[in-house]
Amino acid sequence: MQRLAVLALAAVTLAAPAVSARPPAAVDPAKVQEAIKRGAEFLKKHQTQGTDANPAGLSSLIGLALMEAGVPHTDPSLASIIHYVRSAACGQSKTYDLALMIILLDRLNDSSDIPMIQLLGCRLLAGQNPAGGWGYETWSVGADDARVQAAVGVKDVKLIRPQPRPDPNAPIPTPPKLHPEADKVYRAVRAGQRINSTSDDNSNTQFGIVGLWVAQRRGVPCGRAFQAIERRFLRTQSTSDHGWAYQSMGSGSSTPSMTCAGLLGLAVAAAHEAGKLPGDREDGPGGQPKKPMDDDPFFNPPDGKGGGDPDAAKAEEEKEEEVKKKGNPIRDAAIERGLRALGRLLKGNQAGAPQGAAGGWGGISDLYFYWSLERVGVAFGLDTIMEVDWYAWGVAAILPDQKQDGSWHGNHGDYPATAFAILFLAKSNFVSDLTRNIRGKVKDPGEGILKGARNALSPGGSNEAVRVPGAGGPANVPGTNQPGLAQVAEKTEAEKIAEKLVEATDSRWPGLLKLVRENTGGDNTAALVRAIPLLEGKGKRHYEAREALADRLSRMTADTLKKYLADRDAELRRAACLAWAMKDDKAAVRHLIDLVTDVDESVIRAAKGGLKSLTGEDFGPTTGATDEQKAKALEQWLIWYATTGKGR
Repeated sequence: MQRLAVLALAAVTLAAPAVSARPPAAVDPAKVQEAIKRGAEFLKKHQTQGTDANPAGLSSLIGLALMEAGVPHTDPSLASIIHYVRSAACGQSKTYDLALMIILLDRLNDSSDIPMIQLLGCRLLAGQNPAGGWGYETWSVGADDARVQAAVGVKDVKLIRPQPRPDPNAPIPTPPKLHPEADKVYRAVRAGQRINSTSDDNSNTQFGIVGLWVAQRRGVPCGRAFQAIERRFLRTQSTSDHGWAYQSMGSGSSTPSMTCAGLLGLAVAAAHEAGKLPGDREDGPGGQPKKPMDDDPFFNPPDGKGGGDPDAAKAEEEKEEEVKKKGNPIRDAAIERGLRALGRLLKGNQAGAPQGAAGGWGGISDLYFYWSLERVGVAFGLDTIMEVDWYAWGVAAILPDQKQDGSWHGNHGDYPATAFAILFLAKSNFVSDLTRNIRGKVKDPGEGILKGARNALSPGGSNEAVRVPGAGGPANVPGTNQPGLAQVAEKTEAEKIAEKLVEATDSRWPGLLKLVRENTGGDNTAALVRAIPLLEGKGKRHYEAREALADRLSRMTADTLKKYLADRDAELRRAACLAWAMKDDKAAVRHLIDLVTDVDESVIRAAKGGLKSLTGEDFGPTTGATDEQKAKALEQWLIWYATTGKGR
């Protein structure tokens, strides 16, 4: 234990210095409005709909941008989009298309569109797989869609009845009953008739999330879907940079846009749990509201006698309210870490010149990222992220990049890029009720780099391959054969143990940690790996959990430790470094040398501490070293090992 303490002290993670960035200039509202107007004129002149180059999803995206730019519904360009979407809606099956059509029809705020919104929402539900995510396809288009269209569609698709935009502060009305055609799809989904696919990605998933949130306020029961979304993003958050990747269970680094997707998923879960949505109808027959204690025979005897125990029902409701007020500490910690990861990206780039690898993800050509950032900012009701004014940061980059014809050029084509730019500049918020539910509950995490994390997300080298509607097929996407997707649907034993560790009282903590440290079984190791990042900020507990993990690993074989040194989880790599050094096994030296250039600073310090303990030498790298300095340290270690180290 003494040796472990010495090694841990040598590998202690220090806060990395923040990258300085010029504060963005103040936003000029007049210039923003002029840019929005010019962008809208470009879309009005050049957009067409109903073609392979401009399918229903992209038409809906353009329509939303025009509405947010203040174009009236009766404008010929916007009216033609509305006509097309209404007439084509029933024949659509792709996630992007369904989600964007739902948002467009909801934005019209015309009650005649509600049955179609419900139908599309239930089809979107059918596309969610056991991992809580979406791929490209949702519900197979049927041969009777003409009949369904006639049943749920607007009788006159050219009917334009301009409606006032809903007041975001007005009471949320009880959602209407499901239309019979939508209810058929919903019942089929509940019976297990979902799309047979385990392939998904976080880009399709974030569109699915927004589409479902909008659909549920129009009567689509989505409670279970939101729970699956939360489990998905809690399980797949990176432990090295605390972001999310394009492929949730595959390979690939975290990317800026997908980190926004992960945060949005957790925001939806938090807002749904807040319990402020009337008529939450997930479990009732046919999607109808389920009364408290409906399934409890104690309160509702089978013989029908008695009306239940009102005191017990009230106590149960008070208990539920207390849980809601307390919140979910694991989710809250994941949101904070995700916001810090996103904030480090903003702070690490000069205002007005966001960086990307040759126009890669996160750069100015990635307008998709800016819209993703805007959704996170408005959903959480945050003016700043890591003390950076995210809106001013984006405006400073977007305005100078507008072209002479009013368009923006981007990775996904001029039309999507221009629509994304307008939606960002207009601060569009299609989930205002979500914002209201969680406003004030999530704070800007502010300064201070998370210990054990990279200094910033790395847009360069990303494997993210976002397919925007109408922008062609997906690029080379790694990890499409995703293992264990079905396991995401329920909590694992390791997750349950981790939750107990995170939520343990002061009196229970020592005994619980001892059990996890000493008991055999991979679940205990996995629980510690999962709990450690969530214990940051809890002082001594974080150190003790890391110590317990290294101690567990020190009892494992060299072959197992060798595998852990190459694991994708930074916390496991760090513990393996310390554990192998604790065994005082000189065979570890060569393997530890390879980790002095690891992407995670805490792993580098652990490797360096282990090497110093085993060899008595110190060739670096120093804390906060650059990539060049790390490479130089690696070279010195390898020279020493080749000339001297092998003989020791």
